[in-house]
Amino acid sequence: MKQPTNLGLTGLIGGAWTVPGVDQEPVIRLECWMVFRLDNGDHHLVGWNGASREGRVSSRVEAFDASTRQALTKTGRVYELCGRDGQNGDGLYVWQRWMEARGLERVEDATQAFVRRIEETL
Repeated sequence: MKQPTNLGLTGLIGGAWTVPGVDQEPVIRLECWMVFRLDNGDHHLVGWNGASREGRVSSRVEAFDASTRQALTKTGRVYELCGRDGQNGDGLYVWQRWMEARGLERVEDATQAFVRRIEETL
C-alpha cells in the first residue's frame, strides 16, 4: 500500500514503494522532470508521475528520442517527458532514497543537456 508523502516546511514524512512492472505500466508520462547522470555515466529520469500521483525515478536510460521526448529505460519502460523540465518535491524525495539505498552521493544534473536536445528538434 502506498504511504502518503508530505513535504512540509517543518518536516518530511513519506515513503518509497515498489511500482507496477513494465507489463502493467509500459509508458509513464513524467512531468516536472529532471535528468541526473551518475559517475559511471548512467542517466536516470526523476519527476512526477501524474497518473499515479507519485514521484518517480527511472531505471537507467538506454535510449532517448528527443523528437518524441521519449526515453527507453533498462526495464523496457518508456518515459515520455511532458511539459517543461523542473523540480518536483516527491520526485526528488524518491531520488534521495534511491541514492541512499545505493550509497551514492555525487551526481550531475544533466537536465539542460536533454532540454537542448529537445529544443534542437523544434
